[in-house]
Amino acid sequence: MRPVRFLLIVLSLFWCGSDARGQTPRLPNLLTGISMSPDSAPAASGDNMLTKQQVIGLALRKSPRLKALEHEMRAIGYGARQAKAYPNPTVSAEIEDWGRRTAGGPSQTTFGIEQTIPLWGKRRRAFEAVDARKLAVEAAWQAEALDIYARASSLFAALLGGQEKLIQAAKRLALARETEQAVAIKMREGAVPESEVQRATASRSLAQIDSLSAASEIKSALTELAALTGSVLSGVHGNGDLTGASRLSLPDSLGVTLRAHPLVISQSAERDARLKDALLARALGKPDLTVSAGYRRLHDASDNGVLFGVSIPLPIRNPNAAGIDESDARIDAAEANLQQVMLEMESEIRTLAVAWERRSAEIAMIETQTLPAIEQSLASLDLAYRVGRQPYMNLLDVQRTQSELQTRLIDAMVEKAQLEARLESLLGQRIDTTER
Repeated sequence: MRPVRFLLIVLSLFWCGSDARGQTPRLPNLLTGISMSPDSAPAASGDNMLTKQQVIGLALRKSPRLKALEHEMRAIGYGARQAKAYPNPTVSAEIEDWGRRTAGGPSQTTFGIEQTIPLWGKRRRAFEAVDARKLAVEAAWQAEALDIYARASSLFAALLGGQEKLIQAAKRLALARETEQAVAIKMREGAVPESEVQRATASRSLAQIDSLSAASEIKSALTELAALTGSVLSGVHGNGDLTGASRLSLPDSLGVTLRAHPLVISQSAERDARLKDALLARALGKPDLTVSAGYRRLHDASDNGVLFGVSIPLPIRNPNAAGIDESDARIDAAEANLQQVMLEMESEIRTLAVAWERRSAEIAMIETQTLPAIEQSLASLDLAYRVGRQPYMNLLDVQRTQSELQTRLIDAMVEKAQLEARLESLLGQRIDTTER
């Protein structure tokens, strides 16, 4: 039995494979400094302040999609180990002339073991295909992290916008109440009719409605942020501002920049995995070598024998011809998907850049020209109204215009911040060098 024991020891070397563990990929450069630690979660208290970095970190840590991709990477790690494994050996036993009516019993008994050895680089090509797919999933994880960055930043900008609207509405409400009291005094003095008091009351009611609307926007943003981050955010306030980049400069070679984006890298790696699959499919269509060894007992002669053998299938036809055609078709599909992703990303970037420029120009005009002029006019009209030189209707009209401009400015700043976040996620880098 010693030859069989020796063969089992040798064959066991083929079965051993290295362990492979899935690892969490590193965050993209854009997210450097973002903490995914549970310590970054804010407690639910009325005076809590939530920063943009905290929002992004919480969203990254709680994302089911990221967790699914991490499990997929772990599965691919096991797949890499499996790709290196050899097929199991086959053990056989054979007894000839069973039931022979002689004192010697069967004429001979044979015990054998055989092992198929994959040729044509099949194990290597299988490992390369798995390794390419691992790179695709890692890049998909990073692309998902960038998408979470854009969504979390967008919701945080909406939260800041709602807070700013609430502040402005509170100022308008205080002014409306002050004006309502002044008009009521004038009415009692007989200087203005009762209708102006009613207008002042309506103006104060509108300011209260604006306050309720702003509070509703804040609640809505917090609700969506809570769903995104998996945290209780009741009573939490956003700590930040809506100041964005002062200029936008797209890379000269946008295609080169996009090729470094994780989403494009993922699609490229998927195409490479298809190429490796095609090489593996061609290798699988070629025959493998099978070696065998055994021990034979010759009962009639009371003798023993050791057997060795080699076999290989005749390559009359390719058993994986359809698999080769399938892999070639998948290569074409992966290449088309890669081109489509790059076209869509470039188109979206240029569309977002146009919208960003439009919002930036609108913000600049409101801040530097329109709003200062309205505020100056409002101050003059308010003074003139108090001394009886202007009717209340003129003052109310300017107040309404100022309120609309302030709301439009905040909306434009929120949209600009959201456009920036999406642009940064698509470019994989900040669009300005100032810290926000």
